[in-house]
Amino acid sequence: MENINLNRVFLLMKKDVLENIKAISIAYISVIGIVLFILLMDAQKINAHLWIDFNQIFQMSMMFVGVSIAGMAFTNFRTKELTTTYLTLPASNLEKTISQILLVTFGTIISYTFVFFISQFLFIAIGKVFYTMEIGFFNPFAKENVENVYFLIIAQSIFILGASYFKKQAIFKTGVVLFILGFVYFGLWGYLISLNLDNLPPNVGVIADFGMSNTHINGHAPNTIYSRELWSGRILEIFFTYLLLPILWIATYFNVKEKEV
Repeated sequence: MENINLNRVFLLMKKDVLENIKAISIAYISVIGIVLFILLMDAQKINAHLWIDFNQIFQMSMMFVGVSIAGMAFTNFRTKELTTTYLTLPASNLEKTISQILLVTFGTIISYTFVFFISQFLFIAIGKVFYTMEIGFFNPFAKENVENVYFLIIAQSIFILGASYFKKQAIFKTGVVLFILGFVYFGLWGYLISLNLDNLPPNVGVIADFGMSNTHINGHAPNTIYSRELWSGRILEIFFTYLLLPILWIATYFNVKEKEV
């Protein structure tokens, strides 16, 4: 078992931040600019709903930022020379893996949430000056934002794994693999649910929630049942909620370990 020194993990994270601070800053400013543009376009509508609830646009932009940065993880693995230099740093492979995961997931989430929270005051100021409409206030601790964090981390971890594996165009190749795995997952969901159909009462349908525990639907529609309430849906929910994330992190660690000189 490799040793873990939190000080070395922190130094690795600090090194990555200093080396990429310019690119990260440009990315954040660009996304905030796109958000402002979307808000201004929305303001031209009679029902400018995005100004009332910033949570929706925050979650969409956060997913874009989080996945984009995750796809650029392990930048030192893109060439043989940089890989050799990175692997000779005085830190274990486990520490390097942990530093990338912490920085890309929690680091991105915390920093972008802060940037968006501060930027909303610019949005509100522009809205108050140029438009006469109801404007909401972004609450980063709103229930829907907090619930979205776990699934964002899963998405980021998938692209971190891809970045540790692919040398070139990691984000695009990971996207292709994710697209294929998505078909496999939903195909498996459909197959497992079909095994339960014969056991359901007559005229009872199944509501698709794909075994994902963030699906919140109040009450049952008449003559329906949620797929998660079936044994097959429960299996997929357990896998997606509890097993997928550690599997992704462990696979990332072994990818880093395989590159050892």
